[in-house]
Amino acid sequence: MKKVVVTLALFSLFVVFAAQAQDKKTIIENRCKELVRVLNLGEKDQWRKFIQENCTEAWINRKMRLQVQGGPDGAAPAANNETTELESKVGLFQRFHDDLGKGTISNIKIDGDNADVQVKGETGLDLSFALKFTPAAPHLIDGLGVQAMMGGPKN
Repeated sequence: MKKVVVTLALFSLFVVFAAQAQDKKTIIENRCKELVRVLNLGEKDQWRKFIQENCTEAWINRKMRLQVQGGPDGAAPAANNETTELESKVGLFQRFHDDLGKGTISNIKIDGDNADVQVKGETGLDLSFALKFTPAAPHLIDGLGVQAMMGGPKN
């Protein structure tokens, strides 16, 4: 009888941890989908609201570097700009929107606290978002990297 109780207790813990992991994955996936939906709107007030509700204060206030590489001849030199604060993040969303036009998610991969989101743009440019989320609920965005590819990723 004691073995049955211990087995049931362990099984219950497993179910609870599995449910929490699934909830976390669902939350992260929903934030990724909402990111693309909001980018498609093209409305600065909606971008601002998304950033405030879905990102950590630390990320919002962190200085960011924008590195643009490549060009028609495939060369690597480009511009570097440093941005900070909420309005700079809104400007970053403006750039994503301008680059994509309307975007559609082609793939989302979630691995722990990280997500990779592939977005196909109507402009012919695709963006690959690498998002880092806080490990604890409410699993806010705490890091964002973006790579642009003309005509999709190269294999």
